[in-house]
Amino acid sequence: MARFFESDQLNKQLCKIKCIFISHNHTDHHNGLYGLVMRRFQAFNELNLTYEPLFIMFPRYLMLHLMSIERICKQGFFDLVKLVPNELFTTDYSATNYSHLKSKNNQNEKRLPINQPYLAEEFDLNVRSEITEQLKKSINLAEIKTVRVTHIPYSYALIVTTNEKKQFKFAFSGDCRPSKFFAENGKNCDLLIHECTFDDTRLDRAISEKHSTQSEASEIAQKMNAKNTILTHFSPRYF
Repeated sequence: MARFFESDQLNKQLCKIKCIFISHNHTDHHNGLYGLVMRRFQAFNELNLTYEPLFIMFPRYLMLHLMSIERICKQGFFDLVKLVPNELFTTDYSATNYSHLKSKNNQNEKRLPINQPYLAEEFDLNVRSEITEQLKKSINLAEIKTVRVTHIPYSYALIVTTNEKKQFKFAFSGDCRPSKFFAENGKNCDLLIHECTFDDTRLDRAISEKHSTQSEASEIAQKMNAKNTILTHFSPRYF
């Protein structure tokens, strides 16, 4: 962002960011999160604006990783964000069990401010309803869905629909193998962004590493009847 925007525009663009979606726990998908949150906080201060906490949609167990980084806990990171587990938007939330991911001595849990529940189980029905409505209102959405996809454990695709008069439906695959369930839920979307890490000659590798090929991503777009498709997450070998 600093390279793309002029210096006087950078702060304004940072303040426009309302929500970040993290699809899974691989570091190339969240490694810049801490720096972005802290720099966004600085931007609000430099523009003399009242700070607005940043919504972060995330796989629940990512919090254990973030909380293991001592500097994040000490710098007030969790006071600057509103945590929204991706699990809150899945159709099978009630069947999700993450108890095995808790640390044995609960040291990580003790670091988190008491007003910031981060385990999906800690969100009761009222809290779940309140925080999801806050998120929808913040970015003007009528509907938010997350779909469990095949990549590493607890990987998610995202489907959102805007709350405007002419609704816009957006679907993002994250990293994954082709998903029939994702295609069904993203039906007739206005824009699909789908990964295609490998070309069609490397199907075996795509299967073994749980990614998609170009043709597989295109097939999902056809099944969705997507009006527009952007292919992304190309392997560096093609550059």
